[in-house]
Amino acid sequence: MLDRDWTGYERAHEVSRLEGGRFYCSLCRLTWQRAPKTFCAGVPVYRYGAWPEQLYTYTQLRRDLHMRPLDREQPQGAYFLRKSPYRRWLYSVEQSVPRRRMESPRQQEAVRKMRAGLVQRYTCQRCGYYDESHGKQKYAREMSRGWCEDCRADYERHELKLEQRAWAQKYREQGAFVVLDSETTGLDRDDEVIELGIVDGQTGAVLFNSLIQPQDINRYSLATHIHGISRDMLKEAPRFPEVWPAIQEILRNYERVLVYNAVFDYGMLEATAKRYGYDLPGAYGNWECLMHQYARYNGYWSNYWHGYGWCKLDDACRAMEVTSDGASHRALGDTVRALGVLNAMSDKEVMWEGEKPAPKPIDDFGDLEDCPF
Repeated sequence: MLDRDWTGYERAHEVSRLEGGRFYCSLCRLTWQRAPKTFCAGVPVYRYGAWPEQLYTYTQLRRDLHMRPLDREQPQGAYFLRKSPYRRWLYSVEQSVPRRRMESPRQQEAVRKMRAGLVQRYTCQRCGYYDESHGKQKYAREMSRGWCEDCRADYERHELKLEQRAWAQKYREQGAFVVLDSETTGLDRDDEVIELGIVDGQTGAVLFNSLIQPQDINRYSLATHIHGISRDMLKEAPRFPEVWPAIQEILRNYERVLVYNAVFDYGMLEATAKRYGYDLPGAYGNWECLMHQYARYNGYWSNYWHGYGWCKLDDACRAMEVTSDGASHRALGDTVRALGVLNAMSDKEVMWEGEKPAPKPIDDFGDLEDCPF
């Protein structure tokens, strides 16, 4: 970036040679090993913090000394910066005068209103947070309609909880439904269901609960480390064709199916059924994913996934204070816990502390008709 003087024209160095062969500028007082190709600041240039005591930056003059330079376009020194504007000007106290102080009551009242308006604008009306930098700090909370971004996010989560509570209540009132959960040999499409649990969503009655023997009982992995189902437990379990009539009958009688992570359970049950030439009754559109609905209820947005963050069923139960006697990561226990989460979403009161946000932006500065600035 080229250095330019106050009129905008490039100013050349007034260079002379020293005895040692170095080049010296009589204006900025810098030296070089080779002839300089840059342009001159026109005033002495100092290292940061090494300028004479009588020199100050413009901000220091105004803030600390309550003075102003006689001519701001005629500085008495400068120092370099590593980023734009790459140099900062220095002014001598001897060539500065005290700042004019406002004596007019109208001017003082206008400034008082302006400052009060700034405080009001950058003070959160809910939590009292005050941004002293007035939005200039890098990590300052953004203010919107009298609230800081944290309080507004809390309120938006509160409103989202109300919406999800209404959804849970409506889902329960729309008629009969079942809650389903499965345990599998893994997460891939070539894995299969080895335990299935189904309960009535309105009464909580167990409609189906059974281990299911896989096609290959000696397969490499059963994901025992997750659900605890071992080969010995599956040796006496019925095979899928034996339990399919009961599963098929339930899914035909109950069109609505609620699952915590419906995409996974539907895909695994469908793939297992197709292994034996069966088709799942009904459509995937009748399956409701409680995990997605609870993610909205929880209300924490994930910028990475561009959506609401999913929670494990155990975490959702802890947050909603849902308890169950069934083992975690077992089909029947997880169906009971999923139903408990739905009931908690429907029944739990959604409380809000404080007033609602302002419906329109506040008057930032009040009446500034007499403000001279």
